[in-house]
Amino acid sequence: MEDVTFIIKDGDRKKTITLSCDPQSDEIGEIKERIEGKYDYPVKRQRFYYHGEEMHNDSILNNFDFDRSEHIDVDIIPAPFIEIVGEDKTIEVDYNCYDRVQSLFQQVAKSWGLEEQQIALVNWKNLKLLDKRQLLSDYQIDGNDENKRRVRLRIQPKDTIEIKVYSIDGGDQNFKIPSSGTVLKLKEEIGKLENRDTNSIQLMFKGKQLANDATLNSLGIVNGTHLFSQSRLHGGGQKIFDLCFS
Repeated sequence: MEDVTFIIKDGDRKKTITLSCDPQSDEIGEIKERIEGKYDYPVKRQRFYYHGEEMHNDSILNNFDFDRSEHIDVDIIPAPFIEIVGEDKTIEVDYNCYDRVQSLFQQVAKSWGLEEQQIALVNWKNLKLLDKRQLLSDYQIDGNDENKRRVRLRIQPKDTIEIKVYSIDGGDQNFKIPSSGTVLKLKEEIGKLENRDTNSIQLMFKGKQLANDATLNSLGIVNGTHLFSQSRLHGGGQKIFDLCFS
């Protein structure tokens, strides 16, 4: 066994440590585990270098002709995180590509003191609402990439409901809107997202066309309701679809 010096670099901070290692048998991965156990640096964030060459987990010190009078550099790579950007502040939350969007809702609710129904999270790139049931990776949100880690927060009134609208091309999109809002308001939101004229949009619920001035709650539309969007044809006609959603 030999005493080996490691210089740990974590951002602007440096720490020099010494561990007793066997250059002929101790694998780099095992040494990383010891550093994690003693100094709380996760194995997956440690990168070992000797004379600029990275030392991989399944290698041993002697693979690199290690000289005990020298040291090994240990770079600690930043932990991946998601930035949630609100009007008043930005918070950082831990990132795991296998997490569901639901985990972000929980973090936001706690940090901003909101009810989850008030929260709308929007993809920074394409401005689409995030569905809490989906994985973060489904939206190409990546906590390791500074260009893909941002999510925008919109705070909704407490009576906000989330509605899924199916379009004629087979796609669907979630919309958050006050339950006291009108059908026209929902059409305007659809028009903004799909770049469509509001007058060309018809909404169907339980086989009936919805009137613009009707409020969603008066129609029995509640959180989780599915609607169908169809287009009005030129000349006043309509494309009719024999589909009903509830």
